[in-house]
Amino acid sequence: MLTPQEVSERAFPKASFGGYNMSQVDEFLDVLTEDYSALYSENAVLKSKMKVLVEKVEEYRSTEEAMRKALMTAQRMADDLVKEAEQKRDQILQEAAEEAQKKVDSIRQEAEAEQFRLAAAQKETASYVAKVKALHAQAQAYLDQLDQLVPAAPDQREEKVDLNDLPELTGTRKLVLLVMGATFALLIVGVLKWGWYINELSALFLGMGIVVGFVARVGFDGFGRLFSRGVADFAAGALAVGFARGILIVLEGGNILHTILYGASGLLTSLPSSLTVLGMYVFQNFLNLLIPSASGQAATSLPILLPMGDMADITRQTTCIIFQIGNGLSNILVPTSGTFMVALTMAKVPYGKWAKWFIPLLGLQFAAGAVLVLIANAIRLGPM
Repeated sequence: MLTPQEVSERAFPKASFGGYNMSQVDEFLDVLTEDYSALYSENAVLKSKMKVLVEKVEEYRSTEEAMRKALMTAQRMADDLVKEAEQKRDQILQEAAEEAQKKVDSIRQEAEAEQFRLAAAQKETASYVAKVKALHAQAQAYLDQLDQLVPAAPDQREEKVDLNDLPELTGTRKLVLLVMGATFALLIVGVLKWGWYINELSALFLGMGIVVGFVARVGFDGFGRLFSRGVADFAAGALAVGFARGILIVLEGGNILHTILYGASGLLTSLPSSLTVLGMYVFQNFLNLLIPSASGQAATSLPILLPMGDMADITRQTTCIIFQIGNGLSNILVPTSGTFMVALTMAKVPYGKWAKWFIPLLGLQFAAGAVLVLIANAIRLGPM
């Protein structure tokens, strides 16, 4: 490519007729044109690139401005977020402190209330203990004076009755028998028609005693002495009933009875059918010692015995026979039966003496019941 200096220093030789050599001039012009065209094209390319660069520079400048503004905005947002976070932190700390203070105050108030209730309960307990002690002292004093209030009853029951030396049936005694008969007639009507039970029957017999006292003309003092003597006759039986009921309450309240029932059911279901029948029979007799009430046994044992019998392929009629025999045999021996103990007490028969006499007979009855249960199971007693 020609430089500007080469162009300015270029010299053309003279032609024959006084001018420049045309061929050399044309050759130079061709070279110059070629170089100029190259420069022009290069200039155009450079201008285009310059334009692009200028646009890029402007774009970078605008981008830089936008980035600067974005950074400033981000900085402001960061500052706002930090400020908001600090405010939120302070608010949360304040609310937490207030909530904690409220809980502390509430717990303190509850503690004070519980302390007050505890003090009241302790005061009431102390008062109750004092009343119980006073009542016990009064009862002990009454028991100490009981021998003076009630004539001594014979320790042994009368073994013989002389039919030739009976008291005379006077008019007064006839009235007493009439009052007693009317009382039992009213008892039957009340139970069957009016649904009387323990409370009504107790009031009925108390009223009969009062009426008999007036009919017999024994006076208030005589009525009191006779009433005290009657109470003394079955006081021991009443205590036995109370102890028996207390034992049952402990067994039920401590879930001891349920544990016994569960253990027995698990043991019996693992035996063959014939042994399961005998096991259910023994279990029902044992349960009669713990629950002398027939309705109580029905509510307790039947929900266990019936499914147990179904699993062992024992008919339900056989299960009911087991319940009936097991509930009935030992009622006249178990010390938890209130009626039985009261009857022994009023008859003045010691329990040890009665048990010694009756246990052999009960053993025979128990064996006979076991045979009947086995027969019922063998013939599959029940509806076909």
